[in-house]
Amino acid sequence: MPEAQSKETECDLRLTLFQYGGVSTSYTAKGGLKRGVVLRGLVDVPLEYPAPHFEKKPVSVTISSPPDPDWLSDVAAKFGVAASFGAVSVKASVEPEQFELDGETIEIEPVHVRMEMDPDTFETIRRQAAEAYDHRRIMSANVRLVGETLPDPSEKPLRMLDLGDLDVSEDREYAVGGFEILETVYTDYLRGRPLHVEPGRSEGYGVRISVLLTEARYEVSMERASVHSISCEGRVINGRGKPYDGADVTIEFGEHEPNNRADERAFAGEFGYFPKRSKEDYSSTHFWFHLRHVPEDARGLLIPLLSQETGTHVVLNSNLIIEEEKLLATVDELRGNVRYYSFKVGRHLINDGA
Repeated sequence: MPEAQSKETECDLRLTLFQYGGVSTSYTAKGGLKRGVVLRGLVDVPLEYPAPHFEKKPVSVTISSPPDPDWLSDVAAKFGVAASFGAVSVKASVEPEQFELDGETIEIEPVHVRMEMDPDTFETIRRQAAEAYDHRRIMSANVRLVGETLPDPSEKPLRMLDLGDLDVSEDREYAVGGFEILETVYTDYLRGRPLHVEPGRSEGYGVRISVLLTEARYEVSMERASVHSISCEGRVINGRGKPYDGADVTIEFGEHEPNNRADERAFAGEFGYFPKRSKEDYSSTHFWFHLRHVPEDARGLLIPLLSQETGTHVVLNSNLIIEEEKLLATVDELRGNVRYYSFKVGRHLINDGA
């Protein structure tokens, strides 16, 4: 990986990168064609050199190619270094910047690394990041900070600082003197998946609804080679004499939209319960579900599950964040969230009618 050789003060910023956003392409008359990738992860602080302000803080890394020589010259001059190929910005107290958008709180990572590299180096990093993401691995990387904005290292050997030495009382910027991908390691199967929202202290365990699927529909885009508009019909099979026993069910699946946070927890979907629909589309008690999945689930899990041969029972189990007393007391309609869902498949191994 590239490194600007110098004798300036240095500080290593260790990163754990686990999210790869693909390649963006732009073109301007002045700069020509430019490609970029964005990697996201967390700051990794070594145990032997504690830095509480930086520990596990979100970070984004933007890498572009080809480099803009004017910008790189400005960076080198600004930070008093011989050469640099990027800059690092750190928010005060290493806390995310927050703002409101359409009633939702949006957070921007407190540590942002911007680097510009030659096409060959860019392509090497892009390939390694894409391969790691596709194979459910995380990358460990190191960004070397240099420049006059670093603290005085007079008491440090070899002019090498630790993250704990940095002043985080206000926004800071540093030049990038080196970048290295240290290793890629396997991460568990939950990478890229939201964790379900745990019940609060005053909450119960909710209601479990089991639906025998009777019909499945989906569309396949030949242009994009993707599956979408996945929906199902079914009926409740675990009501055991309750008013919703045997109720009609409509299910729609949609992609989950992550918020790029490593500790994200999210509901698996929403539900609606309608005890009486005599004058509308459904003449009986009815449920609808909108359930979320990550992109690779469409072809990897959902379509194989919903394409079983005749004689196979596919049951959808969902946990509704509502207590059964409230569900049974509903006379008009009730809406709420789904904590999680799963499938159960059963199939006859012999032909009973033979």
